[in-house]
Amino acid sequence: MKKIIFPILFFLIFVPFLSSSDKLESTDSLTPEEIKKAVKDIQADSVAAKTGFEKFVEDFEKIEGLFTIYRDDEEGKVYLEIKPEQFDQIYLCTMTRQSGDAYMFDASSSLRNFPFFFQKVHKKIRLIEKNLKFRSEDKAMKRALENSISNSILASAKQSCKPHKETGAVLIDAADLFLKDMANVTKSSSRHKMNFSFDKENSYFDQIKSFPLNTEIDVVLHFKNSEGKHIYTLPDSRSMIHRYHYSLSVIPESDYTPRFADDRIGFFNTIFQDYTDLLTETPYIRYIDRWHLEKENPNKKNSKAKNPIVFWLDNTIPDRYKPAVKKGILLWNEAFAEIGIEDAIIVKEKPDDADWEPADARYNTICWIIQPGGGYAVGPSHANPYTGEIYDADIRISADFLRYFYIEYDEVINPEGWTEGLKSAEWKEENFNDINFGNCCHYADGMQQQLSLGYSLLKSRGQFGKSIDLDEFIDQGLSALVCHEVGHTLGLRHNFKGSTVFSQKQLQDEKFTTKKGITGSIMDYVPINLSPIKEAEGIYFHNRIGEWDKWMIEYGYSIFEEEKEEENLEKIARRCAHKMLDYGTDEDTYGMSSRGIDPSCNIFDLGNDPIKFYEDRIQIARELWAEIPANFEKKGKSYKKLLWVFNQGLSEYRGAAHNVSKYIGGLYAHRDHIGDPKGRVPFEVVPAKEQKRALDFLTENILSENAFYFPPELLNKLVYEKMGTFTGSIWSLDRTDYSIHNSIAYIQSIVLSHLFDPLVLGRLFDNELKFKEGEDKFFMSAMFSAIGNSVWNEIERCENIDSFRRELQRMYLHRISEIILDENKNIPHDAISLARFELSDIKDKIESLEKTNLDKITVAHLAETKAKIDAVLQAQIDWKN
Repeated sequence: MKKIIFPILFFLIFVPFLSSSDKLESTDSLTPEEIKKAVKDIQADSVAAKTGFEKFVEDFEKIEGLFTIYRDDEEGKVYLEIKPEQFDQIYLCTMTRQSGDAYMFDASSSLRNFPFFFQKVHKKIRLIEKNLKFRSEDKAMKRALENSISNSILASAKQSCKPHKETGAVLIDAADLFLKDMANVTKSSSRHKMNFSFDKENSYFDQIKSFPLNTEIDVVLHFKNSEGKHIYTLPDSRSMIHRYHYSLSVIPESDYTPRFADDRIGFFNTIFQDYTDLLTETPYIRYIDRWHLEKENPNKKNSKAKNPIVFWLDNTIPDRYKPAVKKGILLWNEAFAEIGIEDAIIVKEKPDDADWEPADARYNTICWIIQPGGGYAVGPSHANPYTGEIYDADIRISADFLRYFYIEYDEVINPEGWTEGLKSAEWKEENFNDINFGNCCHYADGMQQQLSLGYSLLKSRGQFGKSIDLDEFIDQGLSALVCHEVGHTLGLRHNFKGSTVFSQKQLQDEKFTTKKGITGSIMDYVPINLSPIKEAEGIYFHNRIGEWDKWMIEYGYSIFEEEKEEENLEKIARRCAHKMLDYGTDEDTYGMSSRGIDPSCNIFDLGNDPIKFYEDRIQIARELWAEIPANFEKKGKSYKKLLWVFNQGLSEYRGAAHNVSKYIGGLYAHRDHIGDPKGRVPFEVVPAKEQKRALDFLTENILSENAFYFPPELLNKLVYEKMGTFTGSIWSLDRTDYSIHNSIAYIQSIVLSHLFDPLVLGRLFDNELKFKEGEDKFFMSAMFSAIGNSVWNEIERCENIDSFRRELQRMYLHRISEIILDENKNIPHDAISLARFELSDIKDKIESLEKTNLDKITVAHLAETKAKIDAVLQAQIDWKN
C-alpha cells in the first residue's frame, strides 16, 4: 500500500512544477519513476538557470566554431552558445535526411534550405525563419514590410544559465531546437495510413562538428507506431529510426550577380515580391538558380573554370558502375565548352577514410542509396535564398534501379479494378505542389519500366551480343539517368517537349541518332528507343546533351559585360520558336492529369508524332506477348516470368491511353513573347484532323471488340510469386490468380475518364470558337458519337457481347451518368444534353433489339443497362452510393 501511496503523493506535490514546465508536455501515461526523473530534471534546470556560465559548462566537451557547442555524452546533453552579435543575424540552415526507413522516407534526402535568425525575448531564445518573400531596398518600405509581414517561429528554448560574464553569450538546450519532428514525419506517415509519432525520449544527438563558417549537427530521431502496420523494410514496424543532418552556416559572400529569369527559359527560380518601386508592371522579381562559374582567364575566349563544380562519387557506389556515373556527369562539359568555359565540372572519388558525409553542404555528391523495389533517383540543389546562387547539390540513386530494371518488372493492377482507372485523371492540388517546381523527379520510376521492357524485347529478339552488349546496355541507361539528374543540380527544369524534335524515320536511323541523339533534351523523360520488329533501329539511349540543354546553359552561364547582359540574354531567349528549342515543363504536363492540355508535352513518348510512337509501341507489346511461349518459357524456370513480361506490354497500352487522349480537346501551348522571330500565339487548337486521328487510334486499339484477345493457354500461365517476399505473399492477395478483366478495364477506363472529364469537355466546348477561319472544326458531338458507336456497336449488329465489352459498357454508362447527374454543375450544358441523347439512343436500340438470338448473359446485361438508363434519365439514382 505504501508503494502505491508514495508515487501518488509525489505526483500531487510536484504537479504544479510539471504543468508549468516545457520539459514535460503530458503526465497522463507516466510511471512514478518517470515522474521522479522529470521533476529531478526540472529542479536541475532551475538550479542551472541560476548558475554561472563557466560553472555550468566546466565538465562539458567544448566544440568551437560558428556556433560553439558544449556536450556531455554521458548525460546526453548538448548546449548551443549564442553570442550577443549573433542575435538577429541572418544565417542559412540546410536540413537533410541521412537515413530513413527506405520505404516512406529515403536516405541522403535534401529537405529544407532556409534563412533564419536567433531572437532573444526575455529569457527565451527563438529560432525564426526569415520571410524573404517580400523585400524592398527603400527604407520606408522596409519599415512597412517589417510592420506588415510575419516571420515564423520554428523552435524556442529557455536560457540554460546566466549569460557569460565577459562575452554576454547565452546557452540554450540544443534539444529544444533539433530533437523534434522538423521534417513533419508524423504528418507524412499519415498519408501512407501510418500512425507514427515522434519519440523524444529515445532521440539523441550523434556527431557534432563546428567550423568558423558552419556548424554541423547530426541527430537520431525515433518514431513509434502503436498500430504496427507492416513495413517490410523495418525489423519491427512499431519502431522507426531516422538520422538528420543540420548545417548552420553563414550566407556565402561572393561577387555573384543574380541573373533574371524568363518564362521562355527552363530554370528553377528564386522568387520574391519587390516593394522598392510600386509602379512596376509586376511586383515579382525572379532570379534563375545557377552556380557562380567564372573563367580562370576572363580575357580568353576559351578558358578553364576558375572554381569548377566538383562532384564527388560517394564510396557507396560500386566500382563497376563508377565509369558510367562519371560519364553521365561529364557530358555537361560539352555545353559549357561551347560558351567558352572548359572543365566547368570535374569528378572526384570519395576515399573510404574520408571524415565527411554526403549530407555536408560543402561537398556535392553522387550517392547510392537503398530503396528496396524502387527505381529512384533525384538531383536537388541548394541556392542562396537572396540571389539564387547554387552552392550545394547532391544526387541520390537507388541501387535497386539497377537490380530490377533489366531482370524483372512486376506491376500488379489494383484489384479494385476499373473504378480506380476512372479516378486516374482526377487531379489533386497537393500533388502539384511538388511537381510544379521540380522538387519531385519521377524519371527513374518510369525509366526502370522502360529499361525492363527494352531488356525483355532485345532478349526475345536475340539482340544481346549482336547490336549491344548487356553491360553496355546497363551503363548507357545509367549514364542517361545520371545526366538528367545532374541537369537538375545545374538549375535546369524538366522539358517534356524535348522528345518531339525528331521524326520516327530519323529515330530509326543509327547514323543519325549516333550523331544527334534521340531527343532535344536530356531533361525530358526519355524512353528507350525501340523499333517494331524487322524495321531499322537507331541507338537505344540518349547519351549526349541536347540542343535545348545547350541553349539553357548558354542563357544561364554565358559571361557578358554587365552593361550588355540584358540585351544578350534577350537575344538568346528570342530563339524560343526554333523547333529544337520547344519547351514545356511540369505545370504544362501535369503528369497524367486531364489538366495537361498539350499532346506534344508528355512523359515517356518519343518523336514528333506521338500517335505513331504509340502505334509502334502497341506493335512491340503484341510482339512481346506472341513470343512469350518461345522465348520466356524455359524448362525448369518459374512461370512468374511470364506475368512480368505480360505486364510490360500492358504498360505500353496504359501510356497510350493517357497520352493519346490528350489530343481530344487539346491545345498546343507556347511560351513565345510578342515579336519573337517566327513567334507563335500562346495557344493553338489541335487540328480537327489530328483529334479525329487520335480518336480513331483509341477506338481501334483500346475500345474496340478486337483490341484485346489472349489465348487461354497464356492466361492460365500468368502466376504471381509463390515463394513470398518482404512485401507479402500470394496469400495476402484477395485473388491468387491473375485478374485479366481488371487489367484491361483499367486501361479502358483511363480513356473514358479523360475524354469525359469536365475539364476536357469544357475545352472541347470553348475550342469550337478557337479554330481559325476556314479550318475544319472538331465538335464535342463528334467525340460523343464516336465513343458511343465504338462501345455499343454490338447492339447495332444484334450480336452477343463478350465479357471485356460488357465491362467496358458498364464503365461508359457510369461515366455518362455522372455527367448527367453532376451536382457541381461544372460541366458544359451541351455535354449534359449530348449525354442524355446518347443514353436515350442506347435505350431505344435495346428496346428494338430482337433478343431471341442473343445469349442469356447478353440479354441480362442489356436489361440491367436499360434499367439504369431509365433511373438516370428520371434522376432517381444516386451514383455515389
